[in-house]
Amino acid sequence: MAAPQNALSSILKTVFDDRFDKNALARTSKLMALLPHEEDFFGATFDWSVAYAGLGGRSHTITNAEANDVNGAYARFSVAPAHDYDTRIMNGALVRAALKGGVTTQFLDYLTQEMQLAQDTLNQNLARGAYASSTGRRGIRGGLAGNILTLSVTSDSLYWNIGDKVKAGATDGGALRAGTAAILTGVDTALGTLTSTTWANITLFADGDSMYVEGDTNTSYHGLGSYNPAVAPTAGDAVFGAGVDRSVNPEALAGVRLVTTGSNIETVLITSMAYLKTRPGGAYKEAKIMCSEIDFAGIQVAKEGSRFIDTSGPYEMGIEAFKVGSNTIVPDVFCPQGTFFVIGEGAFELHSISGVSIDENDGLSMRKAAGDNYTLAALFDGDFVAPKPHGLARGIWPAA
Repeated sequence: MAAPQNALSSILKTVFDDRFDKNALARTSKLMALLPHEEDFFGATFDWSVAYAGLGGRSHTITNAEANDVNGAYARFSVAPAHDYDTRIMNGALVRAALKGGVTTQFLDYLTQEMQLAQDTLNQNLARGAYASSTGRRGIRGGLAGNILTLSVTSDSLYWNIGDKVKAGATDGGALRAGTAAILTGVDTALGTLTSTTWANITLFADGDSMYVEGDTNTSYHGLGSYNPAVAPTAGDAVFGAGVDRSVNPEALAGVRLVTTGSNIETVLITSMAYLKTRPGGAYKEAKIMCSEIDFAGIQVAKEGSRFIDTSGPYEMGIEAFKVGSNTIVPDVFCPQGTFFVIGEGAFELHSISGVSIDENDGLSMRKAAGDNYTLAALFDGDFVAPKPHGLARGIWPAA
């Protein structure tokens, strides 16, 4: 059976190079389109240093200034590349027919479709991971009635698919519950519910548990949830290496957690951005304020009612852009509802070995699978990096 693998691997590689959409990631989400993406993640880890205290020495007298001189303080961040795979099963009879009867346009279209589906899956997981943490959590159990599980946040249902294998733990990133995975048989994104006949597979599964796709726990991307967590790091924090305890200066090393409240988002954003101007380093100039599409619609609705119709021509509903000073509000379908993130220029980047590619580490891009099938696999190797964590902030978007 090696011959079909070898022959099809060569064909698949050619099709991949000719037909794969190299710009698909930038179109997956608005944040992905905005982020710098460098294909330079070639080592076992990606390392960078962040200065969080330029101590030196200062005094009104030169003698005391020299005596007070202390070396600056730096934190050395380090991340290993996250690996993300998507596999596609191809029927053995179709493969043999293509080889024997000639590789037809229809077969090439079939290959292209399968590769594009794999690419879309990996790109969407990357776009979702940009806002999440490396724990890989995709939702929290809100309640369970029979086979129907209701997530605590309705929009989290967008991160699940029929066939996903679900694991759970009492705490985010902590030990998983014993037992085997539950398998999803239904997803209702309108109601925020997941259906499975095997929830009982998860021992002591309870409301409030963090939920993961099997194999993702603590192996996912370091997104904004890692670099700018909702709760400030405490003593002993070592998310980015044993030598980085971000609790010594949380805002400089783990971004700002905005506590501004108000009855409307305008009040929250105006006061929040004013507060950020007082932070050292000026990292929030020309920042992007990322929010969910649903939250952004709330601003549109609120402002739409204050507009005057001064034309007899077609009236265009909705306002496409909002700014807070020099900072632009950007809606993104993958941003979690109820939270907004502020990303200063140069504060957050994506680094990888390459874009989504075909897995051919053993020289084959198509492998024999179980039964009369073949498998092709796409993969992405890389992670997010925050060269300027002090240029990140997050806040709570008030309900409309």
